[in-house]
Amino acid sequence: NKSMYTRYNVVNELTKDVYCTVFSVEEAQQVIDMEKINHPHWELTVVKIEISSIKPGFGRDPDLH
Repeated sequence: NKSMYTRYNVVNELTKDVYCTVFSVEEAQQVIDMEKINHPHWELTVVKIEISSIKPGFGRDPDLH
């Protein structure tokens, strides 16, 4: 499906916060490797997410109908 694209969230498992969003697993792993040096107590994981490339606002607005 061309209207979806994949991103990868690096998530801090301790706080469930999204630390950053990157374009590839490799990039996510680099972030994790770097942050393990700076923050060895963090538990970072990679979460694959699918994002729609269709901009909101181009469909029908149910509030207007």
